Amino acid sequence: MTERWTRAGSGGGSEDSADSAPREEGPESAGRVASRDRSVARIAVVGDWIPENHTHQATNTALEHAGAEFAWVPTEECETAVGERLDGFAGVLVAPASPYRSLEGALEAIRHARLQGVPLVGT
Repeated sequence: MTERWTRAGSGGGSEDSADSAPREEGPESAGRVASRDRSVARIAVVGDWIPENHTHQATNTALEHAGAEFAWVPTEECETAVGERLDGFAGVLVAPASPYRSLEGALEAIRHARLQGVPLVGT
């Protein structure tokens, strides 16, 4: 279970993973990767990253412009361990451009955010 953290203005293209494990393929167009600065909002982008998808690229660009730290969380990982996967995020953004690999995982992420009082944005 790995995550790719990104934030605009972090500079240098350095990378940092949430658990120091090898990275899975992620949002390559995201560019700069930030350290885990706690003063920055950490956003979980629940969706299945597709590099060619223009809405996914635009999502990264928008979050970078906002200065948010974010990680794409695959929908399949939210099916059974949604609490573990979303723990510690300040908000959840359900990514545009369905279909998802796991609709159930996407719905579990929404349910979790609503029940835990975590800010949620869906498109």
